[in-house]
Amino acid sequence: MSEFVDAPVVATGATDISSLDELQTAHKKEMKALHDGYRHKIKQAKGKKGKKAKTEISALEGYLASDEFAMKSRHEEEIEALELALSGLTVKEKEKEKEKEKEKEDGDKSESPPTAAADPCASAAAASNDDDNKTPALTTAEKKRLKAQRKREKKRQEEIEREKRIEEETANAGPGKREIELAQIRDNWLNSRGLDIVDVKADGNCLYRSIAGQIGEDYLRVRDIAASQMQRNPDDYSQFIDENFASYVEKVRSSDDWGGQIELRAIAEALQRPIEIYEASTAPLTMGEQFVDGEILRVAFHRHYYALGEHYNTVVKK
Repeated sequence: MSEFVDAPVVATGATDISSLDELQTAHKKEMKALHDGYRHKIKQAKGKKGKKAKTEISALEGYLASDEFAMKSRHEEEIEALELALSGLTVKEKEKEKEKEKEKEDGDKSESPPTAAADPCASAAAASNDDDNKTPALTTAEKKRLKAQRKREKKRQEEIEREKRIEEETANAGPGKREIELAQIRDNWLNSRGLDIVDVKADGNCLYRSIAGQIGEDYLRVRDIAASQMQRNPDDYSQFIDENFASYVEKVRSSDDWGGQIELRAIAEALQRPIEIYEASTAPLTMGEQFVDGEILRVAFHRHYYALGEHYNTVVKK
């Protein structure tokens, strides 16, 4: 019978665990499943074409790194909880033990190196007192717990130092790509026209949100406007789409997939209003320029606004 048979059970994402070896095995399986799942998604994304595929792959890699970090943190907490359960200590007892260890470490640092005693009797008495004050030897479980604790603390300290280095490098690097791009759009095209950028949420619907605020609708209505226009005029749009046209139109209508110039053209033609698109390095592009009597809608296109890829914002008069 296992010596841990009556130990409290620690729940992990994979199974119910009552020994450290089982928990570590379950953690390995869970981490492998995470990587396998993302590898499958990344493989699917690589089979697609165009900029959206590259953006999707980059996003998936970022999500993987984030999920991996979160899973590792949770695994550490589960290991700590199990070690605590196996040691028989309560949380309060563990905290007291940590405080004692810290006090002992602080005391050891503050004490000066011992000098040889001149009086043999004094030395013997000191040795006798030391014997009386000796603490019991740590058990195997306690040693493992302390080792794991030191490892976690070291890792946390390394992460703190890494974040500090990144902050210092960022501070010394000057303006980032996002700030430079924003300044170029404003300086090249917006300031002279009395226009400015209004930020919209980056959730896959940014193009539709950037139009919605200007026409007094919500972004779902703008999606429907674009999809309906494309559905009514398939010959005008299907030639620019390299997948099943009906499926694409349905994604425009009801998904959170990003939109681009095709969707902007559909919106402009459905509303019979020109849409001006401002970008940092090229002259403004107009969709629906034939609708000279319609009130102009304006958006800004960013390549470096967010790490996950392209983004649209609203442009309005100051």
